[in-house]
Amino acid sequence: MTQAQATERRAAPRLRVLFGARIAGDGAFPAVECQVRTFSPLGARIAPSTRRRLPDTFDLHVDHHRRTFHAAVVWRGEGEVGVRFLARPPIVNPAYETKSLEKSRLTPHALRRRFTLVSRD
Repeated sequence: MTQAQATERRAAPRLRVLFGARIAGDGAFPAVECQVRTFSPLGARIAPSTRRRLPDTFDLHVDHHRRTFHAAVVWRGEGEVGVRFLARPPIVNPAYETKSLEKSRLTPHALRRRFTLVSRD
């Protein structure tokens, strides 16, 4: 076991990724572009495009997932920030979810074909 594995304290392993993302702005803080460098269902390591101090909590929109996660800062480093996703469920883009659902529906012809294949067995 390496030293990094021995000191790993995360509940879920993070995958190395390179996703585009945005930190949502509010009245006191402008929106900021960033990159997600590691990602898990519980948190992420991000690299904001600004040196300004980020708020302690914010909404992080991850383009790859087409979802917005409510995040809390866990640690701050040189040009990077570690966040954990809070228990609030992610904000889903309804337009994307509707398109995905429509694509998943089978046409009547496809349903008949599946039924025919199953009934032959």
